[in-house]
Amino acid sequence: MLSNEQCDAVRLTMATEGWNAVMYPALLRYGNEAIKALVLLPSEREGDFKSLNDDQIRARIRAVEWMTTVWKNELAVNDANRRRDELDRQEQNSTANP
Repeated sequence: MLSNEQCDAVRLTMATEGWNAVMYPALLRYGNEAIKALVLLPSEREGDFKSLNDDQIRARIRAVEWMTTVWKNELAVNDANRRRDELDRQEQNSTANP
């Protein structure tokens, strides 16, 4: 799990044009190319996938899926934990100061 500072850094990264217009679409495109290559026979594969076997291509697909989902999930977990901590603090303050 990421620290609050790391989550803030990831949040800032994901808010940039570099992530939204370049990195994220490139990851999705590469993942789609990997899926298409997996369907082809090894002799039909081109580019980055020409010399890879099915297991290696599957590993790349998993890596892309991880990259495109993990950051959003980490931020969602961090946000939920922050909200829970704040609610716990408010509850403690309300019971300590009747």
